Amino acid sequence: MINPEAIEKEPVHLERKPLLEVASQSWFLAKDGTWRHVSDLNSAFVGGSDEKRLSKFAPDSVLLSDSYDDPALEFFRVARSQSGYGPRPALLLDWAHAAVSPARRRAVLRYIIEGNQGRALADAMRANFPSWVPRPIVALLEDPLLAEWSDEERYRLILELGGHYLFDIASEPTTTTE
Repeated sequence: MINPEAIEKEPVHLERKPLLEVASQSWFLAKDGTWRHVSDLNSAFVGGSDEKRLSKFAPDSVLLSDSYDDPALEFFRVARSQSGYGPRPALLLDWAHAAVSPARRRAVLRYIIEGNQGRALADAMRANFPSWVPRPIVALLEDPLLAEWSDEERYRLILELGGHYLFDIASEPTTTTE
């Protein structure tokens, strides 16, 4: 099997480059039953904490099928490391617009305050809010999606989404000498 460790060992390492080139062109089954290029797929089982956050709101068409076992997941890891994987904020915004369940919508909002690209997603959302985001934005403070969030998390989300004007941020008074 091809996995991160095996590809560095004798005799496989002699064929490392061509194996990685072929692996980078692999297609895998997505949760929705379609076949997708490895660079288009996310997996909560393969990636780090950021990918786990992304996988909570990514559509099934970009989530790796649950049918893969550990050796297949290891091959997926190798293939994707060579594929140019990396969802961009515009794609994340598309996922946010497609979020239909409360869990996925909550995950979008959580990603904004915890994800590696959270600020970039918030920037993209300010220009094109999904229809499920209440308007005015201050309505999120009382939205059931955030029922279990702390006040600090709610305020941070509002700030990230452009609601800074809603808060009276104290500043030191300025004095002028005449």
